[in-house]
Amino acid sequence: MLFKFVAAIPFGDKIGHFLIFLLITICTNIGINAKQVFIYGKHYSLAFLLIGLLATSEEFSQIFIASRSFDWIDLTASLGGVWCGAKLKSAQKQENL
Repeated sequence: MLFKFVAAIPFGDKIGHFLIFLLITICTNIGINAKQVFIYGKHYSLAFLLIGLLATSEEFSQIFIASRSFDWIDLTASLGGVWCGAKLKSAQKQENL
């Protein structure tokens, strides 16, 4: 039933990728207290790095599954959700200072 609903919405699959990874990133950020790592002179959200790696791995793994298909647009939507989730939490953290 859920899949039929998503299929009926234009770009529903892409919106789903974005929203799922947005929520996962926000929850991860809350869980790790918006921890950041320092790489090559810049601070990065640990949730952004971890969930971004998860999203990328998940999409690329579909290359090896016959019933699934890799899609650059799905990956872009997923990483867009990860980026927005990390930005929302960092904006909230700065507001609380």
